Amino acid sequence: MHNFCAIQSAGAHYVEVSSPLCAVILTESAPQTARQHTSPAIKWLLNERAMLAGEIHTRERSIARYQAELVDLRDKVAALDRTLALTDARVNPAAGGVVRATTGRYKGRGSLIAFVRDAVLASGRQGIDTTSLARLVISEFEIPAETGVDVQRYKQNSLKSALRKLSRQGDIELAPRAPGGRTPGVWRPKRGSSLADLARLASRKDAGDV
Repeated sequence: MHNFCAIQSAGAHYVEVSSPLCAVILTESAPQTARQHTSPAIKWLLNERAMLAGEIHTRERSIARYQAELVDLRDKVAALDRTLALTDARVNPAAGGVVRATTGRYKGRGSLIAFVRDAVLASGRQGIDTTSLARLVISEFEIPAETGVDVQRYKQNSLKSALRKLSRQGDIELAPRAPGGRTPGVWRPKRGSSLADLARLASRKDAGDV
């Protein structure tokens, strides 16, 4: 009589068959799952959806902020209306119409140009890249731009116009880019006019205006 343990195959798994004289313990192994490959089309769709979801999130936060500002503004208008009624009830509160604020988003006419000009002058001949400059402007004027997409959009629109205007005026220049590479645009003071400008900027800093 031979002492042995018989192993019986059951599909993709193995089942132990024991005898009084021996025991075999086998670890059940599942078949290996083939690694799935994500197609470029799927990757593109996922990336596009993620970007749009980020835009939605940013807009929702902006809407909430503007709604809070609207509540505050309406309360102030209502308070003025009550004051007018107490002062002279015959006056129509809406007689003055609607006037658009002159300060705009940049705290006054020419403020953006002046700030960009001073920031480039302060950077010296090594200059400052366009993205860093955009973030400085966004922070200074509290412009809603919470994502990288917002920063890029602002850089390509408002900031580019300001930089072009300053370049045409001869205040700043775009530094030459390294050949064969994708380096960011760097703006610096233009030679020949920067000494007087830097002196003016230094005097403004001493006076606390910058």
